[in-house]
Amino acid sequence: MITEQLMRPGRFDVRLVSNAPYRVWNAVDQLDHIVITPTRLADPKQFADASILSAAIYTGVITGKPTKKSFVGQGLAYWLGTEDGRGSIYETAKTFTNDTLSTVIASLLPSSITSGTITNAGTTNLYYVFRYITPREAIHFACRCMGAEWRINPAGTFDAAIASTLFVTTPTSVIVKNSGGRDGARAYNGIDANEINIAQDADGYTTKAIIVGQKGDGAEFTVGTASAASVTKKDMFNNTVVFKRMVDAPDTPSTSIANLATNVLAQYPEKRQHLTLTSDTYAVPTVVKPGDYVNVFDQEAGLYDTTRQLRWRGEVISPVKLRCKEYTWPVQRGMGVYVRRSGSTATYTDITDYVAYEDGQETSWVVGSGRNDPEQDPTLLGPAFLGKNADILSRITDPDWVAYTPTYTNITGGAGTFSYRLRGKKCEVQVAFSAGSVTTSGSFVAFTVPSAVTVGILQPIMVANGTQGCFGRVMTSGVVEVYKDPNGATWTSGNSVAALRSYFGFAVT
Repeated sequence: MITEQLMRPGRFDVRLVSNAPYRVWNAVDQLDHIVITPTRLADPKQFADASILSAAIYTGVITGKPTKKSFVGQGLAYWLGTEDGRGSIYETAKTFTNDTLSTVIASLLPSSITSGTITNAGTTNLYYVFRYITPREAIHFACRCMGAEWRINPAGTFDAAIASTLFVTTPTSVIVKNSGGRDGARAYNGIDANEINIAQDADGYTTKAIIVGQKGDGAEFTVGTASAASVTKKDMFNNTVVFKRMVDAPDTPSTSIANLATNVLAQYPEKRQHLTLTSDTYAVPTVVKPGDYVNVFDQEAGLYDTTRQLRWRGEVISPVKLRCKEYTWPVQRGMGVYVRRSGSTATYTDITDYVAYEDGQETSWVVGSGRNDPEQDPTLLGPAFLGKNADILSRITDPDWVAYTPTYTNITGGAGTFSYRLRGKKCEVQVAFSAGSVTTSGSFVAFTVPSAVTVGILQPIMVANGTQGCFGRVMTSGVVEVYKDPNGATWTSGNSVAALRSYFGFAVT
């Protein structure tokens, strides 16, 4: 059986017939790939690797051989990061400053997956620093921030775009009971449902998303929020219900946090509708892919929407529009099953004749959102969610430096670079000022701290002016006074402020 999931690796289990020769099982190794085509190829050796992969409906990574007659593994998203947090972890930070989706994906993709079609239209730009997490975590979080989604095709190519570009949002498939086949006049694919089970809940309902992000981004920590446009539900005493959701995103800067809040809020509507159903669909990836929307109609089960109507088999029906999140389909007779081994030239082993086909097994579907939807899991909303990566990231997350422009006193000319960051109730400042001169004798020179902070107490500091050490102090007014030498001597008009350098910290309220 093959399980495919939206933006998840999924899994597979392929079994061999009892009399399959040992050489077939022995010819397959861990981290080879299983490739399945909807019909068998006459001889895979007569086809180019790219041609076989373009014809495939599924490609997965073989991770184990639990018995002498079976192979198990996961989809190609395995190469982005494993469930225990392994993968091409970024040991060197990946920094993005107002970068587009295509730029971000080009930088984050590992060499084990190649870039396919990346569409920037409709997405926002990204400000972020990724480090010590897998590509799967980084890409998933980046796409969430930017309003995009992603998929990996059987050929190993990676696509990313907004959902309406990447997936079918105007359904071409109709899931109904006892009415499969195709309505040729209207180009709808009919999927005959054997059983439809429906569940509804409000367990994830969120009226306001609150994202707690990076420390030191102009505040003690960055916070982004998004609120529902309207809330119709009431509590016991007729008050508008309030369900605020907190999300820990420790490395998210202020420039990305509002988009993240908006996209998180959209995942948790007032009502979640979750369907599980079965069908006898052959080669289901040729009809629907996880992420596509489908029409579902079962009037007796309450699955209808009077605002939507279409003509199906000569009748008018009012189906609900729901998204396919996952399905599990059988490997059936008529398909081609091959094991692909990478090399300078990929080689294929045809195991089609030895597969224990799952004819008669049903395809099971998960449609809509519910408690078991991975995208609804609050532990997966942050930038790290595989293995122990979230715990590790929480210990190493460090605020980025934020540039600011101070106001100068008693200095003319020159130019400087000033930046700051906040660590809890402490503000750290970096100063690099050059080529200035003193305006008035008998006083100090000064610059201001960031306007976003309030100095808690007077703080003595040391500042370098070239090779000369200078006494300074951070005043509660937000002004940093700098004197001519370590003893606090005043400046003389025309004195050079040639290379003012300092790194200091002070308490904030």
